[in-house]
Order: sequence, then C-alpha cells, then structure tokens
Amino acid sequence: TVISPDKPYNVDLPAEGATVYDLHLAVYDSRGKLRMELQQKRPQTVTLPPGLKDPGDPAAMNQDELDLSGDGLAKYHRPEESLPYFREALKKDPGDFRVNLEMGYLALKQSEWNEALECLNKAQARDADNTRVWFGKALANAGLRKFQEAYDQFYRASYTYDYHSAAYLNLARLDMMRGDYRAALDKAAEAVEQNGRFADIYALKAVALRHL
Repeated sequence: TVISPDKPYNVDLPAEGATVYDLHLAVYDSRGKLRMELQQKRPQTVTLPPGLKDPGDPAAMNQDELDLSGDGLAKYHRPEESLPYFREALKKDPGDFRVNLEMGYLALKQSEWNEALECLNKAQARDADNTRVWFGKALANAGLRKFQEAYDQFYRASYTYDYHSAAYLNLARLDMMRGDYRAALDKAAEAVEQNGRFADIYALKAVALRHL
C-alpha cells in the first residue's frame, strides 16, 4: 500500500476493551525497513526533588549571601520573595552593583521604567562598561518612549557578544518605527551574523522587505 500526504491509509480495526496504551502503530517500506513507529507509554510516577527552600533570615546574612539568595529566588520565578533579600542588601550597601542590576531588571519585567532606570543608574555608577546595564537602560527608555536615548544605549550594549544580537534587533525595531526600512534590514543582518536562529529577526526582515 502506497502512503503519501495526498494518499492517506485508513482502516478500521476491532479494539474492544483496548486503551490508547495497548495500540501500536508501525510503518514499514517496501523492503521491510521500519520507517515510523508510535506507541503511547503509560504514565509513570516520578519522584520530584524537594523545592527550593527558604534561604533564611535576611537580617542574619552578609552581602554575598543576600545577593545569592535574592538572585536564586528571582531566577526560579519567585521575584516577590527575592525582594526582602535585595532590600536588606541595599541597606548595607545602597550602591551594590549586583543587587541594583537585578532590581533594575525586576522593575523592567513589571514595566516600571523609571524605577528600573534609577536602579540601573546606581549599578552603572559602579561599572560604567557593563553591557547588561546599557541594554536594560535602553529597554527602560524605549518603554518611556525616549527612543533616541534608547537607540544610543542599544548601540552601546552591542559592544559585547552577550547582547550584540539582541541590541541590533532592537535597533532594527526602532529603525522600523522611523520608517527607515533599509537601515532596519542592515541592523537585522548584523543581528543574524551572531544569532541566525533568532526567529524574530527573520520576521522583522520580512516586514521591512514588504515596505521596499
């Protein structure tokens, strides 16, 4: 029997009392070689590891412990629980780079643009060349519709490998907003050179090309 997308094979088989776990589908070619096989496995009971424990009392921790505890909670999608540790760390050192950077990105996720800028500016006072700070500031200024400032800061964020592609993609988006579609394509090409698997880049290129 020949099977192809335009020639499906349909057959009714008796399966009284059978469940989906009892069914087994196998497709062989004309030489008897197995080409496709499907059989639903029964669900298994899996013992899950214990969840992330409460790191402890923030007041009893030193600066590094506070930063690590807050960062760990934030990374495991528990940002509200990370705040007491970050705030305690800022009591000890209001200019702490790591904590202000994390607090800035937490504010970005909540679209608190001005709060994000305040935290990121404090972080930048300790490390003026950090590209994650520049990228965060660019996002905040874009959220505030300060597009020229964001444009300049995305360029600055592109200086290192970590943020090069993402920065150029955002520069391309800003070019699109200005109606400069050729410039957007140039930025997209730069982004692709580092991260050719980023689907958003190709979507942006398609939209830009439609306008040319």
